[in-house]
Amino acid sequence: MRELASAAFITVHGEPGIGKTRLLRELADIARAHGVPVDEGTEVPRPPVVVIADDLDDAEPDTLEAIARLLRTPPRGGVLIALAYRRPPAALATALDVATRRGIVTDLPLAPLAPEDTVAYGAALQRLSGGNPFYLLELARHAGGVPPAITTSVAGELARLSEPARALVRGAAVGRERLDLAVAAAGVPEDLAALDEAVEAGLLVPTGVPRHYRFRHPIVRMAVYDDTSPGWRLAAHARVADALRSGPARARAHHLERCAKAGDEEAVAVLAEAASQAPPETAARWYAAAQRLKRDRRRSLLVPLANALATTGQLEKSLQALREALALVPGDRRLIAAVATCEHLLGRYATAHARISALPEHDVALLVDALYEPDYAALKSRAKRAVVAEPDNATAWALLALAHGTVGELTTAEEALQEAVAIVDATPDEQLVDSAYYLGFAEYMCERDVDAIRHLRRPAQGPLKLPMLVGLAHALERQGRLPEAMEAAERAVDLARHDQLLSWARAEEAYIAAVMGQRERALDAADEAVALAGRLDASFLTIATHALTAATFLEAGRPERSLQQARLAGDKLDPGRRALLLVVQGFAEGMLGRPAAAVECVERAWALVQGLPLQVPQAMVGNARARFALLAGDREGAAALAAADSPFPLYAAEGHLIRGLALGSTEDLVAAQAVPGAQRLHDEAARELRRLGHAAPGRQRRFARGELSGREREIAELVAQGRSNREIAGTLFLAEKTIEGHLTNIFSKLGVRSRAEVAAYMARAYA
Repeated sequence: MRELASAAFITVHGEPGIGKTRLLRELADIARAHGVPVDEGTEVPRPPVVVIADDLDDAEPDTLEAIARLLRTPPRGGVLIALAYRRPPAALATALDVATRRGIVTDLPLAPLAPEDTVAYGAALQRLSGGNPFYLLELARHAGGVPPAITTSVAGELARLSEPARALVRGAAVGRERLDLAVAAAGVPEDLAALDEAVEAGLLVPTGVPRHYRFRHPIVRMAVYDDTSPGWRLAAHARVADALRSGPARARAHHLERCAKAGDEEAVAVLAEAASQAPPETAARWYAAAQRLKRDRRRSLLVPLANALATTGQLEKSLQALREALALVPGDRRLIAAVATCEHLLGRYATAHARISALPEHDVALLVDALYEPDYAALKSRAKRAVVAEPDNATAWALLALAHGTVGELTTAEEALQEAVAIVDATPDEQLVDSAYYLGFAEYMCERDVDAIRHLRRPAQGPLKLPMLVGLAHALERQGRLPEAMEAAERAVDLARHDQLLSWARAEEAYIAAVMGQRERALDAADEAVALAGRLDASFLTIATHALTAATFLEAGRPERSLQQARLAGDKLDPGRRALLLVVQGFAEGMLGRPAAAVECVERAWALVQGLPLQVPQAMVGNARARFALLAGDREGAAALAAADSPFPLYAAEGHLIRGLALGSTEDLVAAQAVPGAQRLHDEAARELRRLGHAAPGRQRRFARGELSGREREIAELVAQGRSNREIAGTLFLAEKTIEGHLTNIFSKLGVRSRAEVAAYMARAYA
């Protein structure tokens, strides 16, 4: 500055909240740090000095004229004048142009932050704020709704507009991008001068499509909308709905749900039509709005409402809607079955069992009930009748296959599976109800994992969406696709809002975490699964939860807890799964120093799988016998028993590990490390390779930067913003316990011990 021959100017401009004032404040701090005075006046300055002139959009004419004089006749050197505005004031336009051509003006336009600069705030806040720093920070500080500071800021912008322009902008907040709808919402004649004013003010932005304009950022539209009165909004939505009368139902539904009166049959019909074409979250809202407008309750609305609610995990509300529908048509078999399905999934097995007891024995609802019992003999008997009574019912065929497959009658099971597959594969996604889930489940039980994965990935509607995710996690895990399995389990946990399904999903998450070496996460998830299961009626799902947590506690080195859960699983499992549980019990007994009990469990398991043509229990029991043979010093016997040739990757890897330990085989030890993420197998094989003097990789690279799952990264970003677990749970609509489980995994993946370290990592990773 002291070397300047004449004054220099800096022009800082951009939208409200973009950081103009902050930048000028930084400039002033730097000047003062160097001993240069800072002045906010516009009189002729005495060098050296920095002159700050902020918010020139609202400056008085005298102030603007003084700045224009300085631009036309700059003071002598040692003077830096910084000007800030949203748009160049008309009174300065000529003077700025001349000064710019003379080369004494440095122009600093400020633009929104790029997405890569705001990763830590998450996609939702990025979208709402458009990268505006002020909006972004305020949104991060306030969970839900429009932050008061943004409301005040936008209200100030509205106050500067003329009444016609303000009316148009408020209309646009209701009518969205279309100018004609904004005009309709406003209830005034079209005024292009008002449009020009709104665009000039930066509130509305051309989209590139004629007569279509959007708000500068989504949060600005929300703030303008909130600035209107309730009565005005009702009338505005009604005017837009009327303007869209000849348009698609989905366009009108958005407005009708906000303005229609009770008893408006036309609005009910439009909302129902729109809901039938909408995603589940929106469909549930529109069906609920239609039902609210009805003077009488209707099954035609209650049933699809229940389906949409169930698809979004709201099983209690879904059950309530179904019960209302059933009260309108008592005895309706489909509604009875639907109600029972919700009750089963909510863990109310006894209630569901009593509800369907009067149905015909071949009714699919009774097949499902036998599965939840579980009573495989009853399931087989009922399924045989069901496929005769309803040969086009894929669910009946799938459950018949499951009943035969669980006892190793694979030839008969395959025939039933073929029937089910033919029906399901010919059914469009939107017409699938429950058959894809039961088919995928049956294929998993019959060890056709690839087919199971394909069918469990079919789009799911209704209450079985979450069970399909857990089933998918099971199949992926057994195929050695552990990261994919964990992602499916996490999605299931996120969707679960009730004890039964959350318990099952957390149990699967726990087991996968244990196999992947995430011990603390596994224990936390297993503890929650067990606590939840203890409050539920006994059923297949609680039995599965106890069995999974028994295996998890074993992997995590808690044999007493493992045996406790194995006992709670009971004796209702099919032969293959009973054998698997006996193996778990055997290893737990061995860890507790009870070798005789351990051997007895494994031999009982071996007796169960004799003649059972299911390869998973054969492999697990074979590997268990091999481990015990190795402990007894029988290396050749151990190598012979090991299931290294199993088609299931985890069991094959375990078999290779046993062979490697028994024979000192480098080839087998390397093969034991073939399953990505299977940390225990990798570590044990690596230790043995080093003992044998071979170069072995260190601990398997667990997670590199960017390997957090989508949900984990979202939570890490919120942690970096200083949010508490309760605030994060509220923002993401999850349980606090779910957030805690994710944080355990995040800490493990990032190798950190505190929330501050998470924040530091996110800042480094996305700087």
